[in-house]
Amino acid sequence: MTRKTLSSVALALSLALSSAFAEAVTETRDFNDQTLTPTTTTRFFIDGFSFATGVGHALIVPNTRYGASNGTMSLAYYAGGNGFETLASRSGALFDLLRFDVGGYNNFGTQSQWLTLTGVRQDGSELSSRFEVSPTVFQSYALDSFTNLRSVRFGELSRGYVLLDNLRVSTVPEPASSALMFAGLGLLVAVRARRRR
Repeated sequence: MTRKTLSSVALALSLALSSAFAEAVTETRDFNDQTLTPTTTTRFFIDGFSFATGVGHALIVPNTRYGASNGTMSLAYYAGGNGFETLASRSGALFDLLRFDVGGYNNFGTQSQWLTLTGVRQDGSELSSRFEVSPTVFQSYALDSFTNLRSVRFGELSRGYVLLDNLRVSTVPEPASSALMFAGLGLLVAVRARRRR
């Protein structure tokens, strides 16, 4: 190989690697610009993610009354008994859940309760953790093991509503799309090298 061909290959590989790593996008899902009809909403979509309510309905509320408050709009879902809220990517792409804020809401009671968070991974295996939910204060939890997920289920409590806010998610790049990109760049380098001969 000539020096120019080697530099072309190196440039193509560096572009491919930077593009592959740039595919992972981390965003915070909040509910400040959302509205829901509380009597009918059991499933809704925000920025490529679906939210599905297991019992009752979900609503977007200003969390300044009935419990915890961070001064913004939050997702409230009924968590008493068998209630739950499931988060998944609309496209089926894998994602990581990095952080979330949680607090008690209407009919929550005066004592803290424990919320079970269950993630379903790419291979179908599950992981779970429990988090304390305060009736009066939003708590923020950072997660490091909820990665390569197909869905996350925010579970039930003994009573009342739960507020969710500031869900920090990162999409996971698909290996097939990265491989296709590398193949395309390799083809471009080969064509360029051939034209120079």
